This record gives sequence, C-alpha cells and structure tokens, in this order.
Amino acid sequence: MRGTPGVPVLVVRDLAVFYGDVQALWPVSLEVREGEILAIIGPNGAGKTTILNTVAGLIRPAGGTVRLDGAALDGQPAHEIRRRGVVLVPEEHQVFPQMSVIDNLLMGAYASWSREGWEQRMEQGFALFPRLHERRRQMAGSLSGGEQRMLALARALIGRPRLLLLDEPSLGLAPRLVDALFEVLARLRGWDLTCLIVEQNAVQALHLADRACVLEAGRIVHEGAAASMLTDPEVARFYLGVARVEQGRTAPGGFETQVGFEDESKRRIQDLPS
Repeated sequence: MRGTPGVPVLVVRDLAVFYGDVQALWPVSLEVREGEILAIIGPNGAGKTTILNTVAGLIRPAGGTVRLDGAALDGQPAHEIRRRGVVLVPEEHQVFPQMSVIDNLLMGAYASWSREGWEQRMEQGFALFPRLHERRRQMAGSLSGGEQRMLALARALIGRPRLLLLDEPSLGLAPRLVDALFEVLARLRGWDLTCLIVEQNAVQALHLADRACVLEAGRIVHEGAAASMLTDPEVARFYLGVARVEQGRTAPGGFETQVGFEDESKRRIQDLPS
C-alpha cells in the first residue's frame, strides 16, 4: 500500500554507529518522503554505505531510531525489515551465480512483502533490461559485471519495494553503461518508488535525485534540493570535483575540473568538530 505524496516513508533520527571503538556515524538524521529519490553523496569512507546497511538491519546501531511508515525498524532482524518492504541492492551485486537469470528474478518475487502481480513486474523488469530477457535461461554467474548489476536491480524491483536502497549502482561500470544505468533509474519514477541512493558519481546522482545529503566523516554537512546543489559553488568545489575558475577559460556553468579537490575535502574533514 502506497501513502500520501510528500509524507515521510523513512525517518532516521540521531543514528549512531560504531565499528569497534571507531565511531562511523555521528548522530545522523534524514527523511525520505513518499515517491522521492534522496541521494547521499560524499567522499569515500564517509559512512554512506553504513547508513544503508543500518536501515536494512545488517548493522545494529548504537543509538538513534529508524522508522518505516511510523513503525520502528531499529533492533529488528534483517529478514523482518525485508518483509516490511525495505530492499537493499548492495554494491557487490550478490546474485545467485548457480541459478538462471529467471530463477534469480523469481527469488525477488518469493521474498516480496506483496507477491501479487509479480508476473507483471517481471515483464516490466525485462522491458527495463532487455538483455536480461535475452539471457533469461543463462546462469547468473556467467553474466558480465554490468549485467549482474542489472539483474540485482531487476530482482529488487520485482520484490515491489516499499523503500529501495541502492548502494553505488554505477561502481565499476564502464562510462557508457553508467549513462545507460542512470537512464533506467530515471524511468523508475513511473514505478511509484521511494528510493535512497548512495552514489560516488555525485553529478549523476544529483541529476537523478529530488533531494540530497552530503555526508562527511559520518556527519551530514549539507542537505537540500539536488538541483540547487549542482549549481552551488561550495558543493561543486568540494564534492563534485569541480571549482569555479577565477581567470581564464571555464566549462559550461563556470566550472572546470579541479585536480586537488580530494585534498581540500580532507582538510575540511580535519576541521570538523570532534
């Protein structure tokens, strides 16, 4: 059952996570609203994947709350969170290699919180990824990395997620496949999905998303409309790998690639309060 547009589906409040004695997430709060795509961007090691894994129940938080449609998820086992409609597509693909493509897809329907209409959703999945239809009898382990990424995403969609969690969907893909993947993700708006996406390709993520959060050293340091972040000089300089040029030739929009932005981002992390 879908809710009212604009009403929060996922609400995370003051989430804290430790790996041993190391704190990975300082009190993090965010919301994902009905029918929207929220992107989390930021440097490697900022804690982006940790947020997804905690929401999915793979990591138990040290503090804070996670709620889906008002019901508590924190402290629940991963299979129960999955049953409630939270579907994680991890960055490692994690398909069943000794099963065919079509059997992998059927596993998504089997685990679904709502199995009604799975045949139609499978056809929709094949329409999104025609290559999977061509290779539906092939063993999943024999697919290319890009094809396995398609399969993992299609399997998640067949599960009819209440909340779709995408972890670095473009990781390791060739540039042409990245463009094709984000074209598919943009088409998912017609599926009435609510999505939280973590993506290292920040520019692509901001073009896709409605809103975005910038995570740095386990803290959210900036949030707002995704479109505005694309034109925000500070966000562009420190997180998109570009900087406004004071002199000389500029790229469209007044930005050009800046080689040293990673070093500047590291300095910003060191300046954050402890």
